[in-house]
Amino acid sequence: MSTPKSPGWYASPDGTPGEQWWNGASWSEARRVPGSAGSSTVTATPLSGGIPSYGTPVAPPPGVASSPPPGWSGTAPDPARPDPYSGARAGGVTSYVSSAKVNQPASLAIILGMVSLFFGIIGIGAIIAGVMGLTKAKTLPAGTANGRSSSLMGIVLGGIGILIGVVPFIIGIISAISISVS
Repeated sequence: MSTPKSPGWYASPDGTPGEQWWNGASWSEARRVPGSAGSSTVTATPLSGGIPSYGTPVAPPPGVASSPPPGWSGTAPDPARPDPYSGARAGGVTSYVSSAKVNQPASLAIILGMVSLFFGIIGIGAIIAGVMGLTKAKTLPAGTANGRSSSLMGIVLGGIGILIGVVPFIIGIISAISISVS
């Protein structure tokens, strides 16, 4: 039997009853009963260990071309059409992180500022991180999310947290001292 040129169902080349799928380059493990046009029955050939091995897909549905799409050679990507995802997969890891610089002290300032509303002493850390964030915001490009507003909000919330938590604590200590003195 000569080797077929186009993909399709052909008599099995090894002489077994049935038809086998020729994918255009090699014989697959997909088999079907002869003459069952449109049938998508695939016989699984067990591998060692009893796990079935399924061949390549069966014939395409009626009305669908069985040849590869235009520009696809079946062996390698078309060099005239570069892979749009090749940069995202550099190093084998897909990365969706932008290249924009992040002002981490500004982010820390706003988080610490919010926490300081409940635990006043943390407001000191919010103010320090806010000042560091403002310093870094000056080095980042203007008009971008450089963290200036987050730094300022962290400083304000840190100050409010100190007023809510630390000032009453100090007033309580002064009151306790004045009561014990008198």
